[in-house]
Amino acid sequence: MSGGLDRVRGYMVDGVAADVWQLEHMAAINAERRFGRPPSRIVQHPDPGEVDQFGRNMAALWTRVNEAAHAIGLSREERAQLWERDSEGWQRLVALTVGIYDDAGLQERWRAYAWPGIEHEARRDVDSLAAGSRPGREPGVTPPTPHLLIEHASNAVIATRDREVETGQGTGEVIAAATSPALNATGSLRSPSEAEIGSDTAEFTLPPSIHASDTGPDL
Repeated sequence: MSGGLDRVRGYMVDGVAADVWQLEHMAAINAERRFGRPPSRIVQHPDPGEVDQFGRNMAALWTRVNEAAHAIGLSREERAQLWERDSEGWQRLVALTVGIYDDAGLQERWRAYAWPGIEHEARRDVDSLAAGSRPGREPGVTPPTPHLLIEHASNAVIATRDREVETGQGTGEVIAAATSPALNATGSLRSPSEAEIGSDTAEFTLPPSIHASDTGPDL
């Protein structure tokens, strides 16, 4: 019996990992569209409904991660592995995803992640998880919010863009530098200003009900 429960738990942990990756990827795509490329190369004024749905999808995925994390009682080590990505890790993620997408590929992935079905499926799963979840909530289990993920991704995209400008490196050289173990050994990231993040993140406000697709590379 315990073997069956272990398999179910393992399946749910894999699901959380997939959702965390999707959230990080969405954050990187959002940041790259806003900070990584000249406005003339992407859709400058996307459909407001599409932008809103992208944010709703991130909020719904976050809710599913949060509920699943509580339902299966993730350990401290599991939480660290699943969603505690450091600045070096964020720069690797950006370099190996949005850093190699052409403009059309970036837009295609944006639109895919703005599909309403993502929210619908996540909300349905959340209802099932909430019905069987434990009443108690362990402090510290909550995953990073969409807004925080976008901030981390924006830092990484801006750092990569600034490094390109300062060094004159080509895309391939920047990717190689970003995947080097010695990355940022002495440097620091410039955080995007409030003006840069701006109101575009308003759509990522988490719903009041919250308490307290590409397959990603091995990052």
